[in-house]
Amino acid sequence: MALRGAAEGSGALAQGARSSGSRSSRKESLSSRAERPMQQSPHKPAERTEVKVEVTEKKEKKKEKKENSEEKKEEKEKMKGKKEAKEKRVEKEAKEEKKEKKSEKEKWKEKEAKETREMKEAKEAKEAKEAKEAKEAKEAMEAKEAKEAKAKKEKKEKEKRREAAESASESARKRARLVVACGWGSGKAEIDERLPKSERKRLKRERREEERGAGGRLSDPPAGETRLVEGSASGNGLLEGYRQVKEKRKELKLRRMAGGAAEEDGGALTADERRRRWMHATMPDNALEDWKSCSRVAKRGPYSDTEKGVVQQVVGENLEELGLTPQSEAWLEYLTKMRGKQHSKDADKTFRPGFWKRLLTDVNQELIRRGMLPRTYISLHKAVHHLYLGQGGAWSEEENRRLVEMRHQGANWGDIGMELGRYKEEVRVHHKALHSVSAGTQGHMTAEEDRQLMQAVNWWVEGFIREQGLAPTDAGAHAYALSKISWQEVRQKMRGQRPVVTYRNAWRYRLNPAVEVKLRADELGCDLLLVRAIFESGADDESDVRWGQLVPGMSFSEAKRRFQLLSKRVPFDVQQLGFEEVIDRLLALLEKAKKHNRENEQLLT
Repeated sequence: MALRGAAEGSGALAQGARSSGSRSSRKESLSSRAERPMQQSPHKPAERTEVKVEVTEKKEKKKEKKENSEEKKEEKEKMKGKKEAKEKRVEKEAKEEKKEKKSEKEKWKEKEAKETREMKEAKEAKEAKEAKEAKEAKEAMEAKEAKEAKAKKEKKEKEKRREAAESASESARKRARLVVACGWGSGKAEIDERLPKSERKRLKRERREEERGAGGRLSDPPAGETRLVEGSASGNGLLEGYRQVKEKRKELKLRRMAGGAAEEDGGALTADERRRRWMHATMPDNALEDWKSCSRVAKRGPYSDTEKGVVQQVVGENLEELGLTPQSEAWLEYLTKMRGKQHSKDADKTFRPGFWKRLLTDVNQELIRRGMLPRTYISLHKAVHHLYLGQGGAWSEEENRRLVEMRHQGANWGDIGMELGRYKEEVRVHHKALHSVSAGTQGHMTAEEDRQLMQAVNWWVEGFIREQGLAPTDAGAHAYALSKISWQEVRQKMRGQRPVVTYRNAWRYRLNPAVEVKLRADELGCDLLLVRAIFESGADDESDVRWGQLVPGMSFSEAKRRFQLLSKRVPFDVQQLGFEEVIDRLLALLEKAKKHNRENEQLLT
């Protein structure tokens, strides 16, 4: 029993070790128990104990094997689950890939369909455009043909009319011209229909003008005027009659312009009276009331003392009607608000909206009565502000200083004008002129500017030669660089305020060393030097000449332009002679002229 209890105890121990979850610990426990000597029961032999141990070990191995099989089974199931999950994932990825391929295929098909549709639409649009252009071209061609046919028809009719007019005999034409175009009373003759249309129109127009001359048809010819009838005079008499008719027309025109005032006054008019009559006759009836109509004959420029007196007189009369004087605060305040563009809201109700138009009408009526030309609305407006507010006139140093200071602070032209008592446009123009003068952008260039310009030109030329890979000692390198100069870069180098053309002209006509050479040498010598250089270059054609390298200091354009002027001295066309023959003749002419000048100088000395 003791052995059995020991075996059961050992089995319980082994089972406890297995429950701990470690196979190695169980083996160690078993081996340790096997090695440890067991107490032999005095009642059972040792062999039986060994058998029990073996049985226990077998059971343990069996259990261990079973556990191993279970673990393998679990691992197998786990591997199977992983495999199934992997297969599902692969299947899912395959489905997604297939779906993506399908969507891409559908997109591609949609794209192809869209491109096909667009191509079809473009083709249809192109065909429609071509059809429209063809239709327009056809219509244009038809219109052109119709126009040509119409012009041809008109030309044919015109030639037909001209031939018909020319077919009339010379005597008939003379009789037609002797018909009284401006006849009087019942003796007015008819216009010959065989005359050209333009001639008939002219005669009818002259007849109507003369009938309107004195308010209707004149019943009898004026005293001393010859009546022209068919065959009534010879050639000289005919001319004299036409001259009298022309003078009569002029007299009627003057009478119509003056409104018949000369006859009413009973004598000749003075120059001022004629001018007043003319203005009343040429201007419409409402010209003095409509300020825009006065601009046709209005006077420009500053007001004379007489005109200022008229303005002050009329302003005083209009203010007196309103119960004011030119020194009234209401009048000065009104002008001040007018300057600030606030009169429409803040001005006193005493000055109605038509005040300025009425003032302009009264001023112009008085000016015309005195034999002077009228003034415009803007001119009168400025004159009144100048007379009563002191606007206009010369600018003082204090005003210039305040103008520059306020503009520098960012004030606009209207605010500056209100502060200085001037119009904003006047302020803007004066600031521009003041800024230009102060910056040195007007007038002649100073010696310092000339020096800076020469330095800037030399700087640009040296840089250009260096960029082109040329040597400063190469023939024509300096002249070539000058012909390619960028005056905008030269201006930026100088940091000047003057325009580019100012610097360019200063160099070309004053500061260029070649200019001094040209001024010292006579023109004939320069021309001879140019032609000799062309001759020595051996050029067969004008396009082969390197114009910029012929004469030092003479640019490409200057050399070519000078040759074109010289070639006109040859009494033959260049195309007829050829380039080489023109050069030969020019060289001979210039050398002959040079020799002649030298001989004249020797005779004079």
